[in-house]
Amino acid sequence: MTRIALFFCLLALFATSYFLTDDSSPTPLQAIEQMREEVGTVLHEASTDKGTLFFLVHEDGQIHAEFAKKTILGWKWGNGGSHAIPADSEMSLYDPAFST
Repeated sequence: MTRIALFFCLLALFATSYFLTDDSSPTPLQAIEQMREEVGTVLHEASTDKGTLFFLVHEDGQIHAEFAKKTILGWKWGNGGSHAIPADSEMSLYDPAFST
């Protein structure tokens, strides 16, 4: 009987620590803002069954794609990246040097 009580006490301790240390956000955009210094302007937002995908435009011309996933406690940043337009406007868009 004491083993069962000890198990439930440990389970309650772990569950409580998980909820207290959770860093989720109330909105998907705020979850991205926690991860990135600059978010930029939202160009497009697409909802999926597991979260929200944002296409963001920064002042330096980079386009970012960021994904925030929905969790039980709120929103968390999932993953993301950026793509930059080259300074040389004569460069072909299909040139391998296009990405930075």
